[in-house]
Amino acid sequence: SSTAATGLAVMSLLGAGYTHQAGPYQKEVKAGLDFLVKSMRRTKRGGSLMRGERGMYSHAIATIALAEAFAMTQDTDYADATSFARYYIETAQHKKGGWRYNPGNAGDMTVTGWQIMALKSCQLGNSKTPDHVWINAEMFVDSLRTSSGWYGYLQPEEKKPTTTAVAVLMKMYMGADSESSDVSIAADYIADAGPSKTDMYYNYYGTQVMFHRGGKQWKAWNDVQREHLITTQDRSGTHRTGSWYFDDPHGQVGGRLYTTAMEIMTLEVYYRYMPLYDHNVVSDPVLDR
Repeated sequence: SSTAATGLAVMSLLGAGYTHQAGPYQKEVKAGLDFLVKSMRRTKRGGSLMRGERGMYSHAIATIALAEAFAMTQDTDYADATSFARYYIETAQHKKGGWRYNPGNAGDMTVTGWQIMALKSCQLGNSKTPDHVWINAEMFVDSLRTSSGWYGYLQPEEKKPTTTAVAVLMKMYMGADSESSDVSIAADYIADAGPSKTDMYYNYYGTQVMFHRGGKQWKAWNDVQREHLITTQDRSGTHRTGSWYFDDPHGQVGGRLYTTAMEIMTLEVYYRYMPLYDHNVVSDPVLDR
């Protein structure tokens, strides 16, 4: 997907504080953002950035790139595109609160996670989503929780670290107390599982959960994660130098660009250049409780 690949690349640069107005890659960031704006298809649902068979993934990732760039710079050239993209997510929501590959599909946890993250990014740039969208989204996330505190993909499932990490971060965005039982129990599961050696999709969400939790859990997680990424970065002296690739299901689909962007963003979480990674993102919930 050209929009997802561009969105991930732009996000990795924004996470280092590099925008189209500041830093060494202004030309590249602007080219990426402008490509996303030009790629948007205006529809009755809003502005679509969908590409590929699982288009809502692409749409959300591209929306995050636009929304974070706007929040960081307040450049009005990207205000309308961000609002149109946000509205598309809102109108694509299933009646039970989730999202999946196409607008109106009954939801799954991972696609829903990207949409909530995108809406949160839009909120940080003051492009706000109606309360009913958040309320329904939280109900959907909660519907996938098991009695023991794990979260599943299409239904409640035990011992699913990835979907549990997605769910906990989404709960934090929506204002759940980090010490509440549904958050703390699930966060403990993630901390006990630790970072994966190959699944950077899980690590990206798990790193954010641990970062917002802080304390010993964050230190233990980050010590392992950081050293693993340092030692596995490509140093072959070829065009691949500086990149990462792990042969797992996500890496096989997204390739080296996806893997490298996810690794960079994971390392950038605690730099907090992108508004989405700031500690305040969970202290400014989308819903009043």
